[in-house]
Amino acid sequence: MYLNSASIPITMIQLTQFSGLPIAVAERWVWEGDEVYSNIRLADDLCFEVKKAKKLADMTPVLRDRLSGEKITYFGLQALCFKRDRDDMIASGIWHNLTVFSASPLGSEFNKNVGHFQKTREVYQVYHGVCGTMICKDGVTELIISGPGEIVFIPENCSHFIYNLDNEILVTGDLSDNNLKQMPGNKADYSVIREKHGAPYYLLKEKHNIRIVENPAYEKEHGNSVMSNMVLPNRAFTLEGLERFARDSAVIGEIELVPSAKSRYWQEWIRKESIYNQRADVAVKGFLKLGGANHKSIFFKRREFQQQ
Repeated sequence: MYLNSASIPITMIQLTQFSGLPIAVAERWVWEGDEVYSNIRLADDLCFEVKKAKKLADMTPVLRDRLSGEKITYFGLQALCFKRDRDDMIASGIWHNLTVFSASPLGSEFNKNVGHFQKTREVYQVYHGVCGTMICKDGVTELIISGPGEIVFIPENCSHFIYNLDNEILVTGDLSDNNLKQMPGNKADYSVIREKHGAPYYLLKEKHNIRIVENPAYEKEHGNSVMSNMVLPNRAFTLEGLERFARDSAVIGEIELVPSAKSRYWQEWIRKESIYNQRADVAVKGFLKLGGANHKSIFFKRREFQQQ
């Protein structure tokens, strides 16, 4: 089924390999109004609870350039699952969410989400494209680069931001504890991110390079950093460069560049995730299968990493 049948895309990208769900998205997107929902095709036995879209105007407070408009920059489906598993997912509180990001830059920046501070943990997997995840916690900023099938753990009590570093759409899936997120005091905080106009660093798209510059709103917190005006070759963040990049990591100024498997949060997750795992196993039993989907393969890869 299409979420909106007004326009039916022709060339589709299949997401089943990593999502484990019969989902396809259009190779070329319409990013205006409700037409954005015609870009995704779900099998008839799938369902979701909420659909949300962010317009350029919604992004204005967190952008380096003062832009606005009605064009949609990214959208998501929350609690996406097989219909037969809906009750189990809702009861467990562990929701599977899908987010699709446009490849169009936001002025001088790569496309990104608004970002927020959260007290709860999440697990992300890239279904399509090249993703940058910036995590800011305890004075450390980490930029995690991941490609299709790669896993990123988001710890509790951190600010985090997602970037589309490719020239085509980025699709991510995530598992989050919706019950915990809705408890008083646990809801995501967007206010401080808006007040500071985004993350501590801006990722700028300049021809074949990624330029990382400091957000001056954080200057008092970070001091004078050699991060200012750092340039990275964009080829290191293409799919072809991910394998080479995954063999190493680097600390440059105040930001640490790492492949997903070398993130400091892998071991943190391993120590704390047992109860979350048990509840997630109940929530995702119908659609996340070993070897083809995000949750089972997440924990399969996690255990492999633990043994190394």
